[in-house]
Amino acid sequence: MTKLQVANALFREKRYEEAYEYYENIVKTGIEPLVEIAENNLFLLKKRMKKGKEKINFDKCSFFTKSDEILNAKCFIGIASIPQRQESLKKTIDSLVDQVDMIGVFLDGYEEVPDFLQNNPKVQYKRESDFEVPIGDAGKFYWVDRFDGFYFTCDDDLIYPEDYIYRIKSRILKSEYPVVIGWHGSVFYTPFKDYYDNKSRRVFSFSAPRPYDTPVHVLGTGCLGFHTSHIKVSFSDFPTPNMADVYFAKLGQEQEIPFVVIKHMKSEIIEASDSQEFSIYQHSSNDVKESKHNTKLIQNEIVSSLKWHLHFIKKYLKILIIGRFNINAKGGVFKSSNLLVENLKKLGHSVDFCCLSEINEFNFSKTNFDFSIIYAPDPDRPDFSDCLDKVKMLADNKCVCAVNFSFNLDLDRSEWIKNQLLKLNVAYDSPRIYCASFSNSTQLKFDKKYSKYIINLPKTISIEQPTNHAYDNREGIFLGDLAKLGNEKLVHGHVVKWIEKIRINLPHVNIYALKHYHTDIKLLDYIKILPYDKNINNMLSKFRICVCLTPGATFEMIPVESLICGTPVIHRNMPQSLSEYLSPISVEVSTPVELGEMCKQIYESEDIWNRLNVAGYSSNEFFDVKNVSALIDLSIRKALSRSQIGK
Repeated sequence: MTKLQVANALFREKRYEEAYEYYENIVKTGIEPLVEIAENNLFLLKKRMKKGKEKINFDKCSFFTKSDEILNAKCFIGIASIPQRQESLKKTIDSLVDQVDMIGVFLDGYEEVPDFLQNNPKVQYKRESDFEVPIGDAGKFYWVDRFDGFYFTCDDDLIYPEDYIYRIKSRILKSEYPVVIGWHGSVFYTPFKDYYDNKSRRVFSFSAPRPYDTPVHVLGTGCLGFHTSHIKVSFSDFPTPNMADVYFAKLGQEQEIPFVVIKHMKSEIIEASDSQEFSIYQHSSNDVKESKHNTKLIQNEIVSSLKWHLHFIKKYLKILIIGRFNINAKGGVFKSSNLLVENLKKLGHSVDFCCLSEINEFNFSKTNFDFSIIYAPDPDRPDFSDCLDKVKMLADNKCVCAVNFSFNLDLDRSEWIKNQLLKLNVAYDSPRIYCASFSNSTQLKFDKKYSKYIINLPKTISIEQPTNHAYDNREGIFLGDLAKLGNEKLVHGHVVKWIEKIRINLPHVNIYALKHYHTDIKLLDYIKILPYDKNINNMLSKFRICVCLTPGATFEMIPVESLICGTPVIHRNMPQSLSEYLSPISVEVSTPVELGEMCKQIYESEDIWNRLNVAGYSSNEFFDVKNVSALIDLSIRKALSRSQIGK
């Protein structure tokens, strides 16, 4: 036996630690395609070794690698047959024998082995008399312990189309992750009472048309297939005869494997006439007493004991992040770009990245990306200039793109965004290049012609919360970045009149600004200038109030970070970001007079301040990227759905 065969055998015997060691040694050899196969099995093995409900994070994104060994894997069919269906069994085998490498038939109750089985080199068989206990339909799985490849289970009363095996195998290969494919299945309703009651279960029959692939809880073992590396199945997993469907479904639930009824037309699989008299379905649904085919009671017990989930076929994406990775380490784009890469990987996606400063050196044709986020800075900045050409290149290659156009309510900027969206998408039937916005309400600022090109991508935020200092241990009002306060476009005019109202209402309070970047701006002599500090959150946690006066910015991180540090925030109307992000735990003001009054009420009222402090400090989990990444994932999938690529 090869090392891989030994490892697989150990895996099947549930000697997981020994199998793990073998697979790791195979990976270290560097020999392809053995490395790919070993890595794939390590992925599944880790899932087997997990304890309780503990989940394991995997960096590996592609489980089912299409190596030649997988593509050329052998196909085996397991069938259980009863004597009453001997004639239909021959028709079943005739319809399948040319589609597979081997067929195994379990003969349940047969006194003699039919000649058509003995004389067929592709058929092997086992008899009920070979076993000490009843086997029933579990005999379909007798050969699974000793087989690697595509395993199918069929019924002895069905005649299958000539492309049956090919269609199931193709659908399995289409998935990059574990899946079981069938032509007949069902889903359970809640509350569940009876397996054979249509109020408890809905059946999608092989004989009825199925216009699209449909996820199910249970697949009928009369017409299903899987690759043995996808789901761990052993003959011993079927302890009670004539319950194969439920026991197999139980394995799927335990291993979280998607079960799918494949798209098919009416009557592609034909049922032999007069074959149902001895069926498990007929005897169990009619509750035929003393019948070995009546397993209704045990089936109901097993189904009732499990929490059933529809496990959809996983679709992890190939994502490209274009942002700042090697430059401007102090800026928000740098931090957000890196957080996007880190957290999208944690969700299982394959993520590549490109720094804006090296965009012309990046090979955009090396991978067919599903989605790209272009986390560009303001369009007026030099490193935005080459972005749109690359975006068009990606989109032409069927990559859906979301570009940060820095929407900030400026009328000229809004018109420019509209023109860009129409120009960039003119060649496509559905949206392919989107304006990425931090707020759901952004699309309301555009009419319907443009709103379909707006997609919300929540801000990536992650901070280490410092100590939540008490009211008496805080002082001063923080205004944010000095350079931004001196930018008339960002503050919509002059900021002095706003700051003066704070000073008039609180003449005894220190007012601070941060010199984040080099600037010669001087606003008011009494503003205390603080140098940039990498541990800015420790600084923010010592102020009593944070004020944001830059409504023309796309987004402001400092108010959000201040809020999470327990510092109450007052900001001007910013519907493009903060108004939605911080409501209702921040205070929004419209005039300098309102600002001065709100500062006074919060600064000098310990009770009001404490309530705002608790609300803000407890919001960390709400804003944290490890949780918000779920919404980013959903926004990406929503954009892909809207773009309808590949549909």
